[in-house]
Amino acid sequence: MPAYRKIDRKSRYTPPSRGRRARHAALAIGAAVISSGMTTGLEAGAGASAPKAPVVSSKTFYACIEGGQIIGVEAMPFSPQFCASDSGQVLTQITGPQGFQGAQGTQGSQGVQGTQGSQGFQGNQGFQGNQGFQGSQGGQGTQGSQGFQGNQGFQGAAGAQGNQGVRGFQGAASATFKSDMTGRANGFSVPAMRSEIGASSGISSAGPSLQTLSPAVALMPANFSASVTTAAPAGGLQVGLATGEGIQLISCTIASGATTCSAPGELATIPASSAFEFFIINQDSTATWSGDALFGYQLSG
Repeated sequence: MPAYRKIDRKSRYTPPSRGRRARHAALAIGAAVISSGMTTGLEAGAGASAPKAPVVSSKTFYACIEGGQIIGVEAMPFSPQFCASDSGQVLTQITGPQGFQGAQGTQGSQGVQGTQGSQGFQGNQGFQGNQGFQGSQGGQGTQGSQGFQGNQGFQGAAGAQGNQGVRGFQGAASATFKSDMTGRANGFSVPAMRSEIGASSGISSAGPSLQTLSPAVALMPANFSASVTTAAPAGGLQVGLATGEGIQLISCTIASGATTCSAPGELATIPASSAFEFFIINQDSTATWSGDALFGYQLSG
C-alpha cells in the first residue's frame, strides 16, 4: 500500500457532484480494466464483429476515494488540487502488475439440437446426354406382291435422218497381173518432223537417193503393211510409198509406242516408167527416231 498523500487544507478544491462522482467511478473502473488487461461482460459478449484487443497502459493509476466512493482517477503527475480538497478524501493506488492467467474452465454441455432447415430449391435440369449407338439392322421384310402391268406408252416421234456416211475406198481394179513386193530399209535416224527414204523393194540402207523405177505400165499398190524395230515416238511414224516428186501412193501411221500398221487400198497410181520410193516421216515435235523398217505390198497392172 503506497503512502497517503498529504492534504493541503488551504486549497480551494471543489468536491465533485454526485454525477461527476459516478462518471469518475466509471473512468476508474475502465482504467483498472485497461491496466490489468481484463474484459468486461459487454466486451466478451457475441457481437457482429470480432472484439478488438484492449489497449494496455503502462502507467500506474490512483483513485481518490471519499465516503466509500471513487471520485477521481489519475496517473502521476497529478493535476492541481487532485484529491486535496477535503480531509475525508483518500488517495490509493488501484492498478498494479498483471496477475497470472487463471485456470481454464470446464467445457460446457452440448447445446440442444437445432430445428431442421427447410428443403432447398430444386436444381436446374442437367445437360442432354450423348446420342446412343446405332442399333443393329433389322431383318429383311417379306417380298411384296408383283404390281400390275402398266399401260403401253405412246409411240415416240420419229428421229431425224442421220448424216450421209463417208465414201468408202475404191475397190482394186481388175488386173491382168499381181505381184508381191517386200523390202527392208536399215539405219534410219529421222529428226523430229523430218523424213528419210529407202528403196521401194529389196534390202537397202536409208539415204537420200534410193528411188527405184516402175515398169512401162501404170501400177496400183495395195495391201501395204509395215513394221519397225523401235517403237514409234510420241507423235507416231507415217510410213509408205511415194513418187520421186513426193506424192504419196499408199501409207499408214504407226501410233506412239506401237511398231506396226497397214493400209488396204492405194491413194494414187504409180505412173508408167516413173521413180518411186519407201519413206518414213517422224511426226514427233522434239525427239529423233532411230531404227530399221520392214514392209510389204502388192502391185497390180
